[in-house]
Amino acid sequence: MVVAPLTTPKNSPFFLFPSLRRAPLGLIAGAAALAVTGFSPRASAADGHVTLAAEVGVDAVQENTDGTDLEKTGVGAAARLGYTMGGPWLRVTPELKVGFEAPGTPNSFSVKGGARVNFLNAISPAIFAHAGGLAGQLSGFVWDIGVGLDFRIIPKLDIGAFASYNQAGGDLDFVPPSYQGGNDWEWFRFGAQAAIHFD
Repeated sequence: MVVAPLTTPKNSPFFLFPSLRRAPLGLIAGAAALAVTGFSPRASAADGHVTLAAEVGVDAVQENTDGTDLEKTGVGAAARLGYTMGGPWLRVTPELKVGFEAPGTPNSFSVKGGARVNFLNAISPAIFAHAGGLAGQLSGFVWDIGVGLDFRIIPKLDIGAFASYNQAGGDLDFVPPSYQGGNDWEWFRFGAQAAIHFD
């Protein structure tokens, strides 16, 4: 029996998940499938409501910026508009996410679609994924995947924290000739979010 060797992408921090860089759409589809199959039989679109959320975070760039003037840290903020469906134990929110991205040196705007899945109620772990496009100094396809922990302050307001992995692929026109990081720009984001639920 021949065992194929496990290989990992160059300069990627995800040595335990070698296919993560190549499968953002599969991750989004998997999250959505998990939410749909986990719905209570009583849950339906009629039980849903509009959710408006905002988030802000700090970025840690994972690209090889040694020997260049490229920044290793940055900031980002986004607004999300979605429709939450489900029950008290499991909820899914298909959503549109519009944000300002400054992961290190480049400044860009992003528009992404995706989904957020929350478990439990008063203290709610969450997983999410989005994919879309960037315009600005960093342009092209962009996607994210992450986890969060939300706290129900009052019945219509959640606040929480999140961590995400983000990747953009395209023309990196802002990098100097000495840059050796490849054609993708990667960063982790750690931040806070708040969501208002409208019945």
